[in-house]
Amino acid sequence: MLATMVKQSVRIGMARTSLKLAQRVSYATSTSGSFSTLRLPRFFNSTRCVSLLGTPLPLNLRNNSTALRTIYASASAAAAAAAPPTAADSFLVNPTLTWPARSHGCGTLSDNDTAQDSITVCGWVDRHRNLGGILFLDIRDHTGIIQVVLDPATAPEIAAIAEKLRSEWVVAITGKVNLRKDPNPRMPTGAVELVPSQIQVLNAVTRPLPFLISENAAENASKKEKDQQRDEDGATSGESAPREELRLKNRVLDLRRPKMADNLRLRHALVRCIRRYLEDSLDFIEIETPILTRSTPEGARDYLVPSRLQSGEWYALPQSPQLFKQMLMVAGYDRYYQIARCFRDEDLRADRQPEFTQLDMEVAFLDDLALQNLVEGLITSIFKEVIGVEVVTPIP
Repeated sequence: MLATMVKQSVRIGMARTSLKLAQRVSYATSTSGSFSTLRLPRFFNSTRCVSLLGTPLPLNLRNNSTALRTIYASASAAAAAAAPPTAADSFLVNPTLTWPARSHGCGTLSDNDTAQDSITVCGWVDRHRNLGGILFLDIRDHTGIIQVVLDPATAPEIAAIAEKLRSEWVVAITGKVNLRKDPNPRMPTGAVELVPSQIQVLNAVTRPLPFLISENAAENASKKEKDQQRDEDGATSGESAPREELRLKNRVLDLRRPKMADNLRLRHALVRCIRRYLEDSLDFIEIETPILTRSTPEGARDYLVPSRLQSGEWYALPQSPQLFKQMLMVAGYDRYYQIARCFRDEDLRADRQPEFTQLDMEVAFLDDLALQNLVEGLITSIFKEVIGVEVVTPIP
């Protein structure tokens, strides 16, 4: 009688656990597009089963390897029958890792590349359109955007892949560069287009994006997509910028936005101009100063870092390299600069946050007029080279 009750309990526990596992496996199958990701491990025990189920196993099953394998096998069969991978989706993402090498940047293509038989670009799908049976894709990378044109009648297999591409999918496209019949003067690559001979999906987006990234994506996003993103964000990309809280939560996606990319490139151009002017024209040298140092009396509170090796002792993060650059002047490095990180524990202001970057300079054997001319020359060089604005000197 007792043996019969134990067997019945085991069967009931296996059935309940199989149902839960089937639900988990079915969800994983629908999101990943492949059931092979949940293949039975070689060393399969209750811990692995719990990690898959997300719920504790009954006590009478935890050490029963035969029951665990039966649960897994039955759940696998149920999930595979409920949501088998479709033939149309199976070729989209390569199950093995690949490292395709691009030959050109998307924004570097021009009419000079039409003589080449084949080129390869890699990037993100910025926009996708189907106009009268002709497929158009805008592919984006850090250099810019190139338009890809595909006629399903001439390349049905490639068109089957292209029709499933959506915004922010990562792809590698190989093809031939042709001149456009109707050039687009608003695009740097508007004189050419890419006709693909091969499309490889490197990564797919499996869930709705929290906000639209491309400036052009709002034009061809469906009403459902816009409503879905408006519910999460309060505004689509075409209406206004996403909320700051949502942007910070999805920082990787936020950094793909054109405005953020332009800001980072502007900062890079600014720092590069500063370095070239000070080093090439004025013989400055860039010297890094320590970050972990001792506390010195300055205008704000210090950020403290406890020392692991010296119990009860602390480092202070520098509010500025003030003492270090004075040491450099005394040591004979009379033209010093660095793009310095500074840390100040103080209330937030419009132009100040706890961690910020500043241009730090120090010179010796220079009068006030020469120092003023040096700084004015740096400012005029930055405005001219970075944003193309001429500054009249002397600056009042």
